[in-house]
Amino acid sequence: MDQLSGSVSSGFAGDVPHWAEELAGHYFSRTQSTFILHGNVRDIVRYENSTDKTLAGASGGSATYLPFTEYLTKVLFAPRKFILQYDLSLGLRLVDPSMTDSFMRILRAIDAVSGSRWAAERPSDPHGILLFMQRFVRAVSVRSDLESKRVAMVIDWADMVFPRAEITYLSQADRAAEIALDRFASSSEVIEGDVTLVLLAEDLAGISSRIIDSAHTAAVRVPIPDEGDRRQFIEWYADYGADIGMKNAHGSAWRKEIDAISAASAGLTLTQIRHVLAEIDSGVLADSQRNLKEVERDKALSGDVEKTSSKPETSPVSSWWTVLMERKRTMIERECGGMLEFVGSRSTTLDLVAVHNLAVNELRSDAALFRSGMVDAVPSGYLICGPSGSGKSFMVRCFAGEAGVPCVELRNFREKWVGTTEANLEKLLGVLSALAPVVVIVDEADAALGDRGAGEGDSGLSGRVFSRLISFMGDSKNRGRVVWVLVTNRPDLLSIDLKRQGRAEKHIPLFPPQTKDDYEDLFSTFLKKHLHKTDFKKLGDVCDASALTLSGSDLESVLFRAYALSRSRGSGVISAEEMKNALEDFMSPEYPDEIEYQTLLGVAESTSRSLIPDKWRIKRDELAVRLAELRIRLPRG
Repeated sequence: MDQLSGSVSSGFAGDVPHWAEELAGHYFSRTQSTFILHGNVRDIVRYENSTDKTLAGASGGSATYLPFTEYLTKVLFAPRKFILQYDLSLGLRLVDPSMTDSFMRILRAIDAVSGSRWAAERPSDPHGILLFMQRFVRAVSVRSDLESKRVAMVIDWADMVFPRAEITYLSQADRAAEIALDRFASSSEVIEGDVTLVLLAEDLAGISSRIIDSAHTAAVRVPIPDEGDRRQFIEWYADYGADIGMKNAHGSAWRKEIDAISAASAGLTLTQIRHVLAEIDSGVLADSQRNLKEVERDKALSGDVEKTSSKPETSPVSSWWTVLMERKRTMIERECGGMLEFVGSRSTTLDLVAVHNLAVNELRSDAALFRSGMVDAVPSGYLICGPSGSGKSFMVRCFAGEAGVPCVELRNFREKWVGTTEANLEKLLGVLSALAPVVVIVDEADAALGDRGAGEGDSGLSGRVFSRLISFMGDSKNRGRVVWVLVTNRPDLLSIDLKRQGRAEKHIPLFPPQTKDDYEDLFSTFLKKHLHKTDFKKLGDVCDASALTLSGSDLESVLFRAYALSRSRGSGVISAEEMKNALEDFMSPEYPDEIEYQTLLGVAESTSRSLIPDKWRIKRDELAVRLAELRIRLPRG
């Protein structure tokens, strides 16, 4: 046993990733020999060993980057004599063809004893492959030469081989494969010998839960690269990328930007970063592909309206930044399959928010903490509440832009297939961890997140999803890194587990516009936001702004109607008459009880007295009575 362990340890010598150290720790504990590597298993991995000239040399001194499976088989399992790979597409194969003669001699010996024909034709189905491997391991375990006892097998796309499903929905072949795997993993030849079985899958939740929960199996997560890993790769690419056929004409020129690039590339794999750097070096400018309206709006929001032209100016820094951010957005959104969407921009700041001065001041102070790096003082999450049309979602986007961090919106990740929802959630949480610091918006949070007791008719799926979410939200390691912002006009429908301190701990209410100044502020903000031009100076020139009862979204809709009228006559400049006609024609649906109810709910939820305007500072007992009255009167309660 000691001799076997010593031979394996040499395979883990040198500088190895943390996941490889965890794998080795499980192995040397002698408690498991079957491992599930999940997560970022389609990436490249750094290998540094000056003694191995076949893997490192001309491509970068003593370092190179290998595909994940190649790193696993040629580096970590290098001391093994027999290393086999299997997937449903290619079947079973030896990683090292030079071992074919020794491999075939053992198979012929097995055939002679058992009457099988494996030397001529090996099985291709998972059940047959595992029976074959168990018989092969048993044969080498009795051999006198120690080297032949060292065996490793890698099963790729394990979620396709051992899919998660209710046992009643599994085919007989799938059930047989699970039984064969358990028998193989628990056999004495595997447990006591130098034998390792590795299952690879991007989504752990896609693999049968019976395999994951087995006492003979250990799951090891392979994370998306952190900033140190990204910086190390970018430095290597700048020095040696051209040596392996990567066009890298400007490597020395952007070396001074390595820190900025490594920070901005959070959430990307090394493979994706390599693709982006190749695009930057080849002169691909995302600016040329951007919609002109977006370019003009970004310049307008930054106070550069007059300099806007049909051909935006670019600099070396803005070029790589634009390419990187555009490609990062595309890659991550595609990777997440529409379950996550980037929103906002660096130009969208809290200066664009009208009316809500108390909330803006509160968020601006937190944004300053972000920018100064004092993330340990930032709340773990926010609850933004208020009546419909008060600009809750827009304010969150502006907060992210003010803080200078990416902002993403969580989309629907639930699906009807068994295991898919959990797999989607784990992928999302992994991406969010890699993107950190990041602001995560959950719009209509009361409907999107559910509660602990939800889903009694879905075998407990909703409850498990909810528990996983609140566990991630409440993890102290994520404070200031993954900041959740729950947006809703019905905070009373949110589970208290989501709203408590340590999760969405800061509750900020928004209120509808009340005064003439509020409406003038809104109007000027909308003009700036949408680049609309008028032949009048202020809203008061066309109406009595103090008499308006519109919400912010109502006023924005009126402005668009007036703009449509101006475009229909070929102008694009909104006249006072067009704005007046649009205001007179607009009929806002009247929901006074609903609006008051949602506003008072925001008052009740606020975690700070200073965030409540004087008009809405109501005693707690009076507030409770009024809410109860409105709850009875409202049709939906």
